[in-house]
Amino acid sequence: MLVINKERDADLMRVADLATASTSEGLSEPVLWGDAGVETTSRPLGAVLQADDQDEQYLLTLKRNLDTGDVDLVSYRKGAYFRLNDFVSEYNFPDYAYSEEQEFYRTFQNLLKVDAGYPDLQRYHADAKPDCISGRCTGRFYIGQRDRTCL
Repeated sequence: MLVINKERDADLMRVADLATASTSEGLSEPVLWGDAGVETTSRPLGAVLQADDQDEQYLLTLKRNLDTGDVDLVSYRKGAYFRLNDFVSEYNFPDYAYSEEQEFYRTFQNLLKVDAGYPDLQRYHADAKPDCISGRCTGRFYIGQRDRTCL
């Protein structure tokens, strides 16, 4: 379950945890510090006024634009619940070099760059060579003998 709040980040919690908590004893005294209740995971969805399912992959939101005050219609990829253009990240610096162990992050960053409307900023493995037919890239890249579909 995703609980949004226009004043702060959203909280993501498991429905099974809510079901378990509903059958146990509730709070009987104030909690002065520390955690209480169902465990949640914070998600960077501040300024979201309303949200609904767009489809199986995306969450559709009405979000306050903090720079202009306007209300924007913004899609977020489910599971990630953030957009790259909302944050400054070292992964976006042109001179950032992904290590072999970071292949997943590079691929995921490429996916989020397309979501944000910047497919031209995708980064490929240093050894990747485009598979071109008649000078037009087919969208297939290969590293060594392994064939990969670029995102």
